[in-house]
Amino acid sequence: LDLDVRKPSLYKIFDYQQEMENEFSDVLSNKVELSDFGFSRYRKSNLVIAFNKKSCDNSQEILGSSVFEKCISALRDRMDFVIIDTPPSSVSADAVSISSFADRTLLVVRTDTVAVRDINDAILAIRDAGGRIAGCILNDVYKPFTLFGQMGTDETGYYGAYYRSGYAYGKNHPSGGEGFTENDSEDSYYRIEK
Repeated sequence: LDLDVRKPSLYKIFDYQQEMENEFSDVLSNKVELSDFGFSRYRKSNLVIAFNKKSCDNSQEILGSSVFEKCISALRDRMDFVIIDTPPSSVSADAVSISSFADRTLLVVRTDTVAVRDINDAILAIRDAGGRIAGCILNDVYKPFTLFGQMGTDETGYYGAYYRSGYAYGKNHPSGGEGFTENDSEDSYYRIEK
C-alpha cells in the first residue's frame, strides 16, 4: 500500500504508467469502497499494489479515520502480507501513527544520511505509538563498507560480475524488466470481495 499520500512514489518505482480507475487515497477518503478498488497486479504474480499518483494534503485526517482501520483489517483478513510504504518518519508523523496498525515495523535507514540519535528517536516514537519494531534495513550501503564489497563480490562471486557486466534492475534486467504492460489487461486488477 502506498500510504505516503503527501508524496506518492511507488508508481514511479514500479514504472506504473497505466491509467488508474481510482487512487487508494479515494478508498481512505470514503469516496470509493474497498471492494470496488482495483489493486494492480504486478506481472501476473500474486503481488498486488495500491497506488496513489496525486498527493493529498489531509493525510492526518485520512490515516486517522475509522475507514483506514477497517480497510487495514479487511486487507489483513484477505492477504498473506500487507506491506505499507510510509513517508520518512523524520518528515511526517504519518509513519509513526501507521505503525500502531502494523504487526511489525521495519525502519529503512539510508547510509550516511541519518544520525544515530534520530534513528533511536524514531524507534522510541514508534514504540510509544504502540508499534513493534522488527528491525532496520540499511539502504544504499557503500560498497567499500562491506567485506565482500572490498573484494568486489559476494560469497558466491556472482554479484560482482553481475553488476560489472552492466545489468541493472529495469530494462536491462535478465527478466526483461517488464512490469505493468497492456498485455496484462485482463488479469491486471485484483478486487477485494465483499
